[in-house]
Amino acid sequence: MPVVSNELIKLGVFDDLRAIGTINTTGVTWRQPDGKPLATLPMITDPGIVTLTLGQDKLATVILDTLRRECPSVRVIFSQRVAGIELGAGKVTLMTSNNHNFEDYFFTSKFVVGCDGANSAVRRACMIPFEGFTWTNYRFTAADVEYDFTEHCSFPEANFVVDPENWAVIAKTGKENVWRVCYGILSELEVVHASANRLVGERPELSPDHASVVERSKTRISAYIKPANKDGVMDYKLRRISPYFAHQRCAATYRKGNVLLAGDAAHSNNPVGGLGLTGGLLDAVVVGNVLVRHLTKGEPDELVTKAMEARRNIWVNLTNPVSQANFKRLHATDSAVESERLGFFERLNGKDNLAFVKTLGGFANLLPDTFES
Repeated sequence: MPVVSNELIKLGVFDDLRAIGTINTTGVTWRQPDGKPLATLPMITDPGIVTLTLGQDKLATVILDTLRRECPSVRVIFSQRVAGIELGAGKVTLMTSNNHNFEDYFFTSKFVVGCDGANSAVRRACMIPFEGFTWTNYRFTAADVEYDFTEHCSFPEANFVVDPENWAVIAKTGKENVWRVCYGILSELEVVHASANRLVGERPELSPDHASVVERSKTRISAYIKPANKDGVMDYKLRRISPYFAHQRCAATYRKGNVLLAGDAAHSNNPVGGLGLTGGLLDAVVVGNVLVRHLTKGEPDELVTKAMEARRNIWVNLTNPVSQANFKRLHATDSAVESERLGFFERLNGKDNLAFVKTLGGFANLLPDTFES
């Protein structure tokens, strides 16, 4: 998103990301299961700002390489599990362990920032409730598929397939032809209606063992390729696949003592629209800026609290409702959602579509204050 690209430019990592990412010039397209476009949200950016389509793993690699190259005082230690946290007056002591030597390790600092995912051990050690709900009616499946959806199906970089059962997110993850195909399964057993070619009969409580997930994916992924294919090339390679339950949850507070939360440790939402990674990156921008101001420039501690409250308010009042609307727009069949979806697509397809897109704000409202000095 442009709001993220702008911050990555400031941090000096955007050029490296651009070298391995794909520039999204078309925006996002909603489609029928047969590939027919329903509507497109065009990409509108400021001069000099582009939006990249890039896998999170590639983003993490570039950031890690930048830290090693430009920040020699930073130590990155892997394979450490948080085992306990002790809050002190103006400091935090963190206890970790690993499975290699069975030793316990202790780190003491003024602040600890928990960025350890939706199952955050930092958040739980601080006894901070993770409020909201989990989408237990769907088990999401994220697959990395090696296939040229652009060449063989005329898909641009980012696509939403709209259907009550066979919905999906299909997006390119970088310059190479590896696409993220994310879909929902309702159970372990998929049945294809021969007459309607629809996937039904799913139950989420059955075991998501890897072999079953891979076997089911053959039917599911092919269901997105075959109807839209234009040249008979339908063979693909499955690189990775993982099922999981998605959440709409938020920490009751992003600060307890000198422990701060960011990213999925602070908030978790479904993947439709990419607002999870976006929110986490913008959290990092704010946390970094406000800690620099407090720790190196002596600005008051209250500024840190204000920044954490601001990030939580953005998720609660903006990210969460937009994220839920994005997901429901893909599959829900109740009359209210269908009416909203129809109206949304009509506005995108209408003569005033660019004016309508501009009213959406380009997601700049996800970062109303960077808390830069």
